[in-house]
Amino acid sequence: RHRDEAPLLVLGIGTPTHDTGACLLRDGATVHAVNEERFSRRKLDTSFPRHCISFILAAEQLKPSDIDVVALGLFGGANAKSGQMLAVMQRLHDAPPSEAVHERLQVAHERDVHFANLAEESLLQMGFARSQLRWYDHHLCHAYSAFYCSPFESALVVTFDGRGDCLSGTVYEAKRSAEPVGPGGEPPGFELVATTSFLDSLAYLYSIVTQLLHFTPFHHEGKVTGLAAKGKSRRGDDAGTFAIFSKAIWLEEEPRGTNPRTQKRPWAIRTDLTGQYYKAFSSAEPPALLRDLAAHSPEDIAAGVQDITEHIVCEYLVRNGFLAPRMCVAGGLFANVKLNQRIRTLPGVQNVYVFPHMGDGGIHVGSAMLATVGAGVAPHPRSLTSAAFQPWDRVFFGPAIYPDDVEDIADRAVGLGKQRGAGTQHQPRVRARRQHDISEHAKLVAEHIAKGHVVGLAYGRMEFGPRALGHRSILASTTDRSTNDRLNERLKRTEFMPLAPVTVRSQASRCFKGWRDDHIAARYMTMCYDVTDEFRDKCPAVVHVDGTARPQVLDGEADLYQHIVQAYIDLTGLPALVNTSFNAHGEPIVASAADAWRGFFDQDCCDVLSLYPFLFEKDSSLTA
Repeated sequence: RHRDEAPLLVLGIGTPTHDTGACLLRDGATVHAVNEERFSRRKLDTSFPRHCISFILAAEQLKPSDIDVVALGLFGGANAKSGQMLAVMQRLHDAPPSEAVHERLQVAHERDVHFANLAEESLLQMGFARSQLRWYDHHLCHAYSAFYCSPFESALVVTFDGRGDCLSGTVYEAKRSAEPVGPGGEPPGFELVATTSFLDSLAYLYSIVTQLLHFTPFHHEGKVTGLAAKGKSRRGDDAGTFAIFSKAIWLEEEPRGTNPRTQKRPWAIRTDLTGQYYKAFSSAEPPALLRDLAAHSPEDIAAGVQDITEHIVCEYLVRNGFLAPRMCVAGGLFANVKLNQRIRTLPGVQNVYVFPHMGDGGIHVGSAMLATVGAGVAPHPRSLTSAAFQPWDRVFFGPAIYPDDVEDIADRAVGLGKQRGAGTQHQPRVRARRQHDISEHAKLVAEHIAKGHVVGLAYGRMEFGPRALGHRSILASTTDRSTNDRLNERLKRTEFMPLAPVTVRSQASRCFKGWRDDHIAARYMTMCYDVTDEFRDKCPAVVHVDGTARPQVLDGEADLYQHIVQAYIDLTGLPALVNTSFNAHGEPIVASAADAWRGFFDQDCCDVLSLYPFLFEKDSSLTA
């Protein structure tokens, strides 16, 4: 490319189904990646990501016509979908006739048409042209983002989610390639190895159980994962919950074909298509499943669905030879950190990269990458090769908190202090302290945490993805086991998962069994580890009942967050502190300085608020 040639600008758009979002890639580099919920303040917002697109255009001073391609991560066109539909039809041919299946096919078609029309109409209303739009296969988008954001040169890529473009899962062999896209529109270096029909969706079964346990499907599955450690699936017992779920989903040897990896028949995931133990809907109530589970405790039900999930995925990979030293995973099912841990410990697997925004909230990154290389039909004439993609070393792609925003908050805090004097129970006194030196600011925060105070931290650009990674976080001490309950009560959360620890790379091997320096997933809280005895004793607040933790391991980033963590370690001699998301129950993670102030002052999420260079302290933290 000549220096005077304009960069290729690709706007990625997520599926308008749940947790919608958008991103901008400039010559393959991720410039922005955001989700609608952070702007609308509606958790997992399902509306078209109008706020995301407006933010991106305004931040870069762009008009809709300045965008070269608008890439959508769904409905990849007739050519992309035809082979998958054939696979679904073959699945239907092998299964008995079922009203549940016909209902699933009809609803899927109606919803897909509705969402496709909604996306196109909304983009046209915003000033984009049809000629800018490209549609990409849903699971290919998941797979593409997982591989090209990873540091691997080659890997086996696995996706599992509820459904997308007729599928609930795929397996790809991937290797980095500098070759251009071929005449058929297929991206080089990516070979589809296996698919799983959306009629046989393991993620749907997990969501069915999420609703059965009175949680929200596609939202509270993490609660089920945490609850599972407190129950027993009683595998091997015909009356246990594992046996019951085995009637809903199982592995079955295919009657045709040969798996080139094993030279045997392929193994496939199969479900009860009669509708008695399984239906391919997240909110389904299969009558036989509910009847058989009625006598079991919520803990044992959760343990059963977690056990069957780990068993099905791992056995599917092992029996088919879908294992490699380096694995990449994406799709909503891989929000399950216990499943990710099991995959990491399979024979021959050395490292697993979990795309940080693994669910559909991150699908637009994959679609934008595919458009950048000109995959699919009508490639852009200035398309690049995949050599343009660099592994992600950070995920701070959201809006930033600027000094002027913080000054406004400081003026408000000073005004409150003057108006309220000593303060009241409902309107506490707040002191604002300014400390520009990052090291000294970090030491002040660490001292508060060591005293038992809860600190809210909002700094720099916002994280992309479901995890708070230090730019919109709540920090606390790990020494008291009751911290988990006290914080959940304060934040009005009902959680069974423990709080997550954050530490620095030099301390990680002291804390987590099997952790290695190249385990990138540990940077993003997407991997579970068994903890050491020392860590269990010193940091009980972040250790689950099964002896595991879901850590964030910092890798030398020279920002305020790293300084705070290191200052706390230096001050206390303890290897980790608590990092949980800065939000009250039912709300998205805070985005702006005003959101953070509201969480601190109005919702009492924390005792101290760090909005660099200011530290806001309530009277309760000043007297402790």
